[in-house]
Amino acid sequence: MEPKSQVRLFWSGPAEWSREGQQDIASLAAALQIRLREVLREDLGGVYGVGVSGSLTRRPQPRFGFSVSFGCAPESVDELVGAVKEEFAKVRATEVESSYTDKVQEIQRRAREVDLRENGFWLRALKTYYSYGLDPRLILSHDELVERVKPANLQATAQRYLDPEAVFQAVLYPESVETEP
Repeated sequence: MEPKSQVRLFWSGPAEWSREGQQDIASLAAALQIRLREVLREDLGGVYGVGVSGSLTRRPQPRFGFSVSFGCAPESVDELVGAVKEEFAKVRATEVESSYTDKVQEIQRRAREVDLRENGFWLRALKTYYSYGLDPRLILSHDELVERVKPANLQATAQRYLDPEAVFQAVLYPESVETEP
């Protein structure tokens, strides 16, 4: 097997929770996952896959978390991390292309169609809404949230959460690779 490094970039901080905010940060993560897969895998050939996630939490305190993770050859770490940071700078500076928001909306609509037929979804949703004192009728207003997936909205979300000065970067190198501290 070839030596492999694991890379994780993470942003975290205080944030007010809302259904809309949760939708926005999760949608930004979905759009960036599509874009980073194109750049890191297809354009640069540096990864098999990339994971991007974003969420808001309510307990124990309101916070956001956003992360990017991927595995790559140790000698490619700097190039690929630079590419990720470049894409994040772009999404902060300009609106996400509508082709990405259209894909995210379609994925979210299809996932909801499946969810509505699953007992597990209803159990989790009703439990969550009850636990947080939310009106359970809001479960059925998912289409309104999907309509929030717009280029300008995702840019504003990136500007709010993806501060280039506030990123924590962790890289795990294989034992056989020597690196500078």
